[in-house]
Amino acid sequence: MRVNPISNISTKGVPIADVKVKGINNSYKLFSVNFKDREFLDKMYEAVELDKLMPNLYEYDYIVWDEILHTAIKKSKGAYSKSFLGVCNNKPYGILHYNDFGKEYQLSYVATFPTEPQKRVPCGGQILFNELLKRFVQSDKKGIELCAVKDSPFNPVGTYHQLGFRTTDEDNYNEFMSLSRNRAVQTLLEQNEYIISTPFKDKTNVDLEKTLSLDFMI
Repeated sequence: MRVNPISNISTKGVPIADVKVKGINNSYKLFSVNFKDREFLDKMYEAVELDKLMPNLYEYDYIVWDEILHTAIKKSKGAYSKSFLGVCNNKPYGILHYNDFGKEYQLSYVATFPTEPQKRVPCGGQILFNELLKRFVQSDKKGIELCAVKDSPFNPVGTYHQLGFRTTDEDNYNEFMSLSRNRAVQTLLEQNEYIISTPFKDKTNVDLEKTLSLDFMI
């Protein structure tokens, strides 16, 4: 579904970083988003047709994937939301929302999606987590906590283990995980070998609807 850019002065994203991945010829960027970006985020959600972008999954996979994406976007539209949007070659590919209540960061939702049919974005999730881990190690928080749905597409639990998270508890449906500061530092050292993130000096708000494409079907 093609969505044409629409000018809206209330749609603002704050540039975070320009990102390169060694060996991959893609242009990645990160933007902070919140309630000012709600119209763009709603249009993005409508444009992301998961069954067309990644066909041949089980129906249950689409239900879980859509619920995670929808809730991540909903949380990111809050007035004081701590969320950022991943962009690859001028198309959004993922969103991450977290809280910093108490002594830990709490990763509430993270979702990625293809920017064109049947092609997942290389290192897309790694780039989102790279930004989160940098914020964590620069903070006074003691850890990052998350709750991962066991039966969801693309084995997120395995991905979190690779990022250094450890399981602290579980039930039939969820796995509760945490990441310590030492493990976060180690993961960042490993990511620094292939992820090159350069913070934007110009933090001027960007109209995402004018800047990004939401045509995922080409």
